[in-house]
Amino acid sequence: MVLSKVLDGLRLPRPLIAVVSAVLLVLFFGGFWTTQHESILSRPGFAPSDSRLSPCASTTELKAHISLPDSFQYGRRIVRSRATKKSTNRKDLERQKGSLMPQFVTLSEEQCSSSDEGVFPYDASKDGREIVLDFFPNVPLEIDQSVLLVGASTSLDRLEQALAQLKQWLGNTKTSLVVNVADSDERQRDMSRVQSLYRTAGIDATLLPNADRPKQGEETDRHGHRHFSVVKQLHSQRKSHHKWFAVVDDDTFFPSLAAVLAELKKYDSSQPYYIGGLTEDWHALSGKYGYMAYGGAGMFLSGPLLDTLVKNFDQCLPKHKGDIQGDMVFRDCIYRHTSPPVQLTALPGLHQVDFRGDASGWYEAGVEPLLSLHHWSSVWWYLYPVHLGSLVSHVCGTQCFLQRYRFADDVVLTNGYSVAQYPDGADNVDFGRVEATFMHDTKDREQWDFSLGKLRPRMSADEKITWRLEHAIEEKDGTVRQFYIRRAGDEAFDSGRVKQKVVGVFEIEWKT
Repeated sequence: MVLSKVLDGLRLPRPLIAVVSAVLLVLFFGGFWTTQHESILSRPGFAPSDSRLSPCASTTELKAHISLPDSFQYGRRIVRSRATKKSTNRKDLERQKGSLMPQFVTLSEEQCSSSDEGVFPYDASKDGREIVLDFFPNVPLEIDQSVLLVGASTSLDRLEQALAQLKQWLGNTKTSLVVNVADSDERQRDMSRVQSLYRTAGIDATLLPNADRPKQGEETDRHGHRHFSVVKQLHSQRKSHHKWFAVVDDDTFFPSLAAVLAELKKYDSSQPYYIGGLTEDWHALSGKYGYMAYGGAGMFLSGPLLDTLVKNFDQCLPKHKGDIQGDMVFRDCIYRHTSPPVQLTALPGLHQVDFRGDASGWYEAGVEPLLSLHHWSSVWWYLYPVHLGSLVSHVCGTQCFLQRYRFADDVVLTNGYSVAQYPDGADNVDFGRVEATFMHDTKDREQWDFSLGKLRPRMSADEKITWRLEHAIEEKDGTVRQFYIRRAGDEAFDSGRVKQKVVGVFEIEWKT
């Protein structure tokens, strides 16, 4: 009524008064409703597209994968990726003017369960400022993926466990996989089931019974036989379009299969080629195992060389216990049955990653070039869910995976691997050198010099506060949510670190 009298006083036409009244009422009551009933998720820091989950809901989802205590610190940051024409290099630290660290709050089981719909009263105003990070988009490569046939020898259980990581780089490609199933005699019924799992995941996989059949009275290490038997399996599945043949372990990971194929394209596949990566360990290279392609990094054979190995298969197999095994069988067979001997072509970027205990110093030093990773799921070596870490490449391209960003608050993000905060400042840290986080029981600190250069000392937990990536999720809208976990203690080995109590969760959401 009051509103009508005011408008009548303005002597406006009746139809116009009705329209103006309706608009003003909508604005008034709409604003009142928004003020009184605003959701915590729509406050600064959580734009509607960013607000699907509250901190409580987000970490409840995380509990399905990581054991969280009743109370811990939680913080979130949103990163918007932006394509740039500037090519980046992981050896470089991309300097950022802003800060990365979010506002951390304490989340507890009691608070989350008692709050309305699990929405903990979280003031996200400090997280509302999105960080924009540039990335160099993938360059379209005219690569024929069908030229490569990948072979591996492993047990059925390990093969099933490897599906998630193999799907990441092999799924929905034209590259096929053939597997020598080491325990096929005992698991014949399960082979078709696992093969079906792989094909459902978009991997053209063929599982074959173990080709290693020892002769009567033969006493040798069967591992070497099974590994070399991949040669027979690759040959049996060879098609006319196959030009290259890869021998890998079940924990070999290629962040970009296209990048690997682009490198192979530089070589003439009609000639005998033996291509692979070396170990980083000088002791293994100079004495224990020697100069050869270390298969976990990925070994690549051209068609003519595969023919030579198949032709001389029986002669190349180890005959007695104590004979050469594993990758050495390939090397010696090649050298003995090619003339002139086909020498190893060492391909930079194929990484064996022979670091025991904690490989963070190597990962955080800028891995460049990056074609393969290995040993990431071994309690003996180190632990890192590489297939989850690399999910971020779906948002910002393969070049941004493991790219290092240094922020103004003395924090370095190694994308997909860790967030490291330096309380005493980062200016005095030599980021061009690898931190000696691995092999604490080594007697020779110089055994890595030839591959890594002089190492810098390992930093204590007081000098370097670290959140390590332990889980990641790719949402239907393309958002990748990374969970970096801070744990108590200062364990030297990953196998011990992951058993320590979680004290902090840092979630980073990557968006395009």
